[in-house]
This record gives sequence, structure tokens and C-alpha cells, in this order.
Amino acid sequence: MRRRSAMLLAGLLLLATAGAATGHAAPGDAPDGSRPTSTVPVTGTLSSYADSTGTLLVPVPEGLTPRRLRGQLTVSGPQSGDVTISVGGRTLLRGPVGDTRPVALRVGPRDVDGDGNLPVTLTHHTENPGRTACITVEPTRVTLDELTLVASGQETTPRTVGEFLPAASAGVDVVVAADASDDLLQAALNAVAAVASRYGTETPVELVTTPQAEGPGARAIEFRAGDSPVTTTIDSGSGVPTLVITGSGDDLTGAARALASPALPLADDATTEGLSVTTAEESDRGLRQQLSTVARQETIVLSGYGTSTAYVGVRQDMFGGPIDKLDLHLTGTHTAVPDGARVQLDLLFNGRLVASTRLGDDSDFTLDATVESDHLRAENGLELRFSGSPAGGECVTFGQHLPLEVHVDTSASTLIGHRGNGSVTGFARFPQVLGGDLPVALRGTDGARTGLAADAARIVSALQRAADRPLELELVDADAFLSSDRSGLLVGATHEDSTALKAPLRLSGMRLMDYVDAAFEVGTDRPFAALEAFGNDGRDVLMLGAWQPDGTDASPLLRRATAALVSASWGTLSDDVLVATETSDPFTLSSNAVVPQQERVDERRSQAWWFLGGLGVLLLLVGVNVVIGRRRKEQVRRLVDAQERVDAQERTGTTDE
Repeated sequence: MRRRSAMLLAGLLLLATAGAATGHAAPGDAPDGSRPTSTVPVTGTLSSYADSTGTLLVPVPEGLTPRRLRGQLTVSGPQSGDVTISVGGRTLLRGPVGDTRPVALRVGPRDVDGDGNLPVTLTHHTENPGRTACITVEPTRVTLDELTLVASGQETTPRTVGEFLPAASAGVDVVVAADASDDLLQAALNAVAAVASRYGTETPVELVTTPQAEGPGARAIEFRAGDSPVTTTIDSGSGVPTLVITGSGDDLTGAARALASPALPLADDATTEGLSVTTAEESDRGLRQQLSTVARQETIVLSGYGTSTAYVGVRQDMFGGPIDKLDLHLTGTHTAVPDGARVQLDLLFNGRLVASTRLGDDSDFTLDATVESDHLRAENGLELRFSGSPAGGECVTFGQHLPLEVHVDTSASTLIGHRGNGSVTGFARFPQVLGGDLPVALRGTDGARTGLAADAARIVSALQRAADRPLELELVDADAFLSSDRSGLLVGATHEDSTALKAPLRLSGMRLMDYVDAAFEVGTDRPFAALEAFGNDGRDVLMLGAWQPDGTDASPLLRRATAALVSASWGTLSDDVLVATETSDPFTLSSNAVVPQQERVDERRSQAWWFLGGLGVLLLLVGVNVVIGRRRKEQVRRLVDAQERVDAQERTGTTDE
């Protein structure tokens, strides 16, 4: 009996220890039910390769107390080694890598640093002293993503403009009146871009007439017409903290763009005047980039036997426009290579090996490569792969070998772009072809313009998150945009607009599609909306429009098309046409399959005439061949008869007179 009780007690202690290690709450650890709990979205992920540590700062809204940090632990490659997750210096999880699994870490106020963040670190361990392991080509990668923070308490209302936008937010609404003027709409669209540049896709940024955002960090930014200079006030009477910006003309636009400025904390009062930011004019800005700016870290460190990897995202947009060539120059230092060991550093770009060097006696290294246009994308991946094997074989007893380590000097390493049109097409052409400037044209009457601006805002928000710098938007007349040579966005396009711009899919009831191995043509009275990205006379156009058979309101279809962009990244869009109907989920098509409709009709008519003409020529040739054949047969018959007469005369000894 005592033995059974002891075993039961040991089991309970083991379960309690496991619950503490994995962050699962034991009974009674839940926050007081009288204090409301909320879930805060977290931007970013954590990744760790062999014996490397990743760090992420998780912001905690002021006034809230952190309780749980939830996420998904994902493992790729061989399942080897241990993983450790620490928050605020405390180890909350340590154990074998294992399979992909959910994680819930118990956190508290003591884990928050002086800047109001939870410092979270993720480390994958392979080097346990005395343990022998064999080197694998494919490294184990451990990732912590899909992060959310569960917190209790009541968020503090922001006191100044500088702290109005929190580090994490459940959503931000940009508010205008239903009959807003173009000045207000232009400012609102710029505010959408400015705010979207601060957050990831987990924070929706919408243009609305009535605030709807709610949850931790939810905010509203309202634009009102008034006199200059621009003034700001903070109002929390509606339950959601609201920044009211009042002014007129370009002053409103300047205030909206200032919301993206890193100098915004200088606005240290709830009421301000003259909020603005001015962007200096630059030509071919950013063609030369330091790796420290791109990677946002001063040093990249790779270490250990086996393979370790560092990944850096490279957007074309950071070079100020499309490029058709990229020069890479990397430099750094490494530890001495032990006798008999083999160590190399590879440079890959979009998964393609572009440079490699064997590390030897010299502690300094350089690595140079050029990436041509056909290997460049809108969003690219630069990957450093450090591989080392010890002397005497592919297996190593950790703790008994000299360490291997390479440090990439990101300040001295550079990426140099060469201006060009680039090779990518369709949605992937954006945002880099804009060069930071986005003209927006709304095709609609005064009563519909605010709704069209809301659709434009969803496109702008998705575009902005794929851009390296805040976009500067200008509201322009639709007819003026059509007749210009500017790249930009047209919202509310009509059939005539799609025809004038030679869009891949025309906004009409007749839909003609060519596929690689088939042709498809159909006329239908079913309405549809389309977002299209295409080139037109040397410029790049984004066009959103719809077709209705009876000319009824197409705004629900436009909403349906842009709704696909709210929670998705721009990079997930493929091809160059996104189609939405009343009954189906939005889907994309390529202009390699869908061709301009009127041109296709003309082409088919032309093909018909060519066919008829060719058939006539063929019949004529057949007739000529028949006549020639008959003449040849007659000639052959005459020759045969003549030869037979000659042969008969030779046999009888007679000749013709």
C-alpha cells in the first residue's frame, strides 16, 4: 500500500514538473476570473539551427499583465538534439527536439523588461559534452511561430501621439465620413500605408466610416476637415482610443505620413499642431545596401560541426525600384581550421548556389557573386550555409574538438542593385515598380468614392507590407490616369477602362480563355470582379473592377475580391489576375492562359481568313498538280509507244521512211 502511494505521489510530482516545463498551467494558476483576459497578436517568428540562438521581443501592451505565451514549435530536418525556450532569462522549456507540437509557456510580470517587452529566446543544442553524433548534410531547424500572448487586465489609454500606436495591435481603423472629400480620402489612404508599415498581416488596417476594431491594442485614427495647421487630439470616449487629426489639403496628407516616422515619439502630447513629415527627393535611392541594413543585425554568426545556416530576406523594393542584376559582396572572419578538418562557406540565392569558398589558414574571407535578372524575384532569400566536418571522419564527440565559428561583417558586406525592368511579371512586379510612389484613381461618383477608397485601402495595406519603405499615395483623376504614362492603381474600373488599358481580362460578359492544351470560351450573365496586374505601354497598372449584367451595385463583389488580401501577404498572390464571383472563393489566373478578349476575337477572325485563303491556295495547287500529272502521263505513254516501235523495227530490220 505504501509502495503504491509512493508511486502515485511520484507520478503526480512528475506531471507537475512536466506541466511547469512545458508552460501548461496547473490547477489554480489561471488568472482571477474577475480580471478580463485577452489575446494579443505577436508579429515575427523565432528560428534556430545547430547551436544557434534566435531572439524575439514580444511587446506587452501597457496596463496588461502577461499570463501565457502560446505558439507552434515546428521541426524540419533530422530530429536530433535538444531545444530550449527562455523568457526573460528563465528557462521555460527544455527537452528533446521531438515532433512539431503546440507550446504554452507560463509567463508573468517579472519576465517583462524595462521597455515593456518579453525577451524570448530559442536555442537548438547539439553539442552535449561527451555525446557522439554523426554529421548530417541537412541541418535540424527548429521554429517557434503562430505566436499569441494571453494577458489579463485593462489596457492603459495612450497619453501622447508618440505612443498612440502600440507595438502590437488587434487592428487599426482609419475613419472618414461617408461623404469625405478627396483631401480626406488621400490623407486616409496615406494613413493606411503608414500604419500598415508598422504591423504584420495579423493586424488588419482598414478604411471605414464607423470604427470596428476591438481587442488589445485596437486603435482608430479619424480624419476631419478643418483649418490649418493640422491639430491632433486623443479621444477614448468610444471605448477604442482614437486619434483625431483635423486639417485641410496637403497638411492632412503630411500628418498621415508622419505616423510611419521613427521620430513620432517626439510628439509627446495628446494635443499637437503641425504634425508632418517631408521626404527628401532621391534619385536611384538605395541601389547600394549594407547587409546590416537588410538583415537588421550587425553580425551574422554561424558555428559548429555539421551545417548551420543563416537566412536574410531581400526585397527588390529596398533598391528603390526594379533591378535586373544584383552584386553580392560578403566579408568576415573565422576561427582557425583544425588540421584535417574540412570547412566551407556557401552562398545561396533563392535556393541556387551562387558562390562557395573553402576556409583555410587565413582568418579573413570574402565571397562575391552576381545574380542575373532571371534569378531575381520580388522577394528573395539570401542564405549563408556554413559546413564543417572534423578530422578523421564524419562523426564527432562533442567537447573534444576545437570550435568552428564564422562571423560575417554585415556593415562591410554589401548588396548593389543595377536598375532595370526586372524579369518578374504580374502581381510580383509590385511594389518595386512603384519606386515608393503610388497614384490612386477612383472611378466612381461622389457617393461611391469612400467605398472605393476602402477597397483601395485593402490593396494599399497588402502592398505596403511587401514594401521596404512607406508608400506615398496621391489621389488622381481616373481619366487623367488613363491618359498618363504613370504606374499606379485604378479602383472601380469599367469595361471601357479595361479595354483602354488592354487588361488581360476584360470586364464584360464574354470571357475568352486560352490554356496550354485547350481553349475555353463562354458567355454568361454571372457577375464577377477582378484585380489585375499588367503592363501597358511601358508602365505597370493595378486595376480593380467588376462587371454586372444589369449595371447594379458591384461594391459587394469588389469587397469580396479585396477581402482575400486582408489576412494574406502580397507575396502569396500568383499569376496576374485575381477573380471573385458571388459563389466561389477568389482564385488567380495567368495572362498566359487569359488573353485580351477583343484582340483574341480579332485574332480568331484573322485565323479564319488565313484558313480560308490557305484552303483556296491548297485547292489551286491540287488542281495544277492534277493537270500536270495528266500531261506527264500522256508524255510517258507517247515515249513508251515510240520505244516499242523502235524495238520492233530492229527485230524485223525495217526502218521508218
